[in-house]
Amino acid sequence: MLVRTNELGKALAGTLGDKPAVLLRGHGAVVAGPSLHVATGWAYYMMMNARMQLQAMAIAGDKVTYLDPEEAKKATLQDGFERAWIFWKNKLEKR
Repeated sequence: MLVRTNELGKALAGTLGDKPAVLLRGHGAVVAGPSLHVATGWAYYMMMNARMQLQAMAIAGDKVTYLDPEEAKKATLQDGFERAWIFWKNKLEKR
């Protein structure tokens, strides 16, 4: 649940390891990255992917075809979310 002690923080860090994110049951996710725009990109696309998976499951049920490990490797971080970061930043500046 909530990370309120050093022990829970260490356990969370151990679970996260070198991965970009970990889901917290009942409390969303923790996302990490080497920079703010990479962590923001991971968080944004995790949310988008979760929505798309939910929609696919609603349509196809248990017949959803997921990426295999080789396909998943090709879908990883491309440019460090540089173009997306510029887009998101410009969008905020126009507010």
